[in-house]
Amino acid sequence: ETSLLSHTTTHTHTSPPSDMLFNIGNMIVWACCLSASFGWDERTVPVVLAVMMNAFLMVLVDATCSDFEYGGSRRIFLSFTTLMCFSGLVLDQGGLYNDVENIVWVFNTRDGFHATTAEAWEATNSTALADDGNTITLHTYLRSVGNTRVLFFAVFIATAAWASIYHPTECAILKNAARRSVIGGAQEEEVVEVPSTAAGTVPHEGSQELQYSLSTYQAEQEDTEEAPVSQQLNDERMALDAESEATVNGLGDDDEVIAFMPAEEIIIPDGPKRSMLCFLLRGNHRMAKRVNDFLEEHKDWGQIPGVIGFIIFMVALTEVIPLNLTWVGSVLNLPHTTRSFSKLNVQAVKLCISEPFDFMVPFVTLTVGSIGGMASFDFHPGCCAGFVCFEIFFITDILLGDADLAERAIRKVGSFVPLYTIVFIIFGSIYAMIVFGACPSASSVHELSFTFLKSHVKISFISMWARFMTTPLIFLAKFIFKVYMHGSDRAIVIKIPLVREVMSKGDLAAFLRSRDERRSRRRTRGTLAALSRRPASGSST
Repeated sequence: ETSLLSHTTTHTHTSPPSDMLFNIGNMIVWACCLSASFGWDERTVPVVLAVMMNAFLMVLVDATCSDFEYGGSRRIFLSFTTLMCFSGLVLDQGGLYNDVENIVWVFNTRDGFHATTAEAWEATNSTALADDGNTITLHTYLRSVGNTRVLFFAVFIATAAWASIYHPTECAILKNAARRSVIGGAQEEEVVEVPSTAAGTVPHEGSQELQYSLSTYQAEQEDTEEAPVSQQLNDERMALDAESEATVNGLGDDDEVIAFMPAEEIIIPDGPKRSMLCFLLRGNHRMAKRVNDFLEEHKDWGQIPGVIGFIIFMVALTEVIPLNLTWVGSVLNLPHTTRSFSKLNVQAVKLCISEPFDFMVPFVTLTVGSIGGMASFDFHPGCCAGFVCFEIFFITDILLGDADLAERAIRKVGSFVPLYTIVFIIFGSIYAMIVFGACPSASSVHELSFTFLKSHVKISFISMWARFMTTPLIFLAKFIFKVYMHGSDRAIVIKIPLVREVMSKGDLAAFLRSRDERRSRRRTRGTLAALSRRPASGSST
């Protein structure tokens, strides 16, 4: 099969991405935390009026009507804002601000919520669990909350600055999810035996080592009432949505309009030769195909034990059953994780990991949070194995889910919503159990302590788990929502940037028509190039 990654819509109008709203919220939280640390004095004014307003402008930089700001100064503004965010983070975390009150938020089941200073909190030698063993006490440093938020914003702006420098014609912020569509291929690909290349080499794109038979493809398409998928894609036309069309119709021919439309599509060839298992087997595509076919045929043997394994792991953490049974939960998760990872498309995996904010941020926070969780259990071997298996599952099935180009995964992924919801419930339950003291072996005594400039930083590993694991938990909730709302072919991680074009209203129709013709020709050439490497059944090379 050959799968096409394209923009989710052909409209020239787009809604604000969730990443933009998320980062605006990050800066609001940071401004409130820093202002509270300043005691809401006169230093609050530049924080709100200067830093906050500049942050809003940077997040909305692609919406500017100025060609100068979009074409030349955009990259300077974004780079400067990135530098300022990291500088402010270093100054605050390093304790270089004067007259700053280090506020601690404390919550316990006996006294409720209250705020105190770090000095008063540390003087009491309090821990996450009270001395009587019945009252649960949680605390977090206000400055730490703000610094975490501004760090996310700095990463977001840094990636936008990078995009504006290396892709100046594309939008740095405005992106939409890619759409996965099968545009060619057979239900079962027949491997034509041909002489192999030198031992140990991995087949490269365009190599004649592996060919496929498409003899059943045309017959299957002729027997169906629907048009072939590739023809459906070629029939798509660039068009305005209803709101944009009404706006354009009210303008004169000489009035200028700004059109946002998808960038170029990405065509990815798929098959056993391009699976992760084939890559790990150094190009042994025949073995990879046999193993993947066997695992896919018996996928129920891995999915059902995987869910049972998560439940056993969760119950074992509470020590209702022996803690060593966490090993059992880890082992039961291996078959499903192995099957999911082995069939991923290598090129699609590369596209996923190239998304810094939608892949790298959840990946890094998941890793750091898992390390905090393992350390809170004093690196118990069974707990470590469970956390590692859960992280691999999350990366493979959630963060790299767009790299599964199987036809069933593309067209019926919406049916997986109940399964993903169960995973979210288990994930959230494990998170709450560790944070609220339901795991007896998870101790807040284990801490990470270091000195950064003038600031002495001390953080318990349970607090590290609580702070960092919220990000992948939020991402999983967003993942389930998008799968439920937008259907089966919508990618979650892989994004396609928009292209911004300025023209007069009279030239808009001709521009859309010419762009549509270019897209159609490009799709046809890409499809024919992919299919030309696959001779008809019975042919030899």
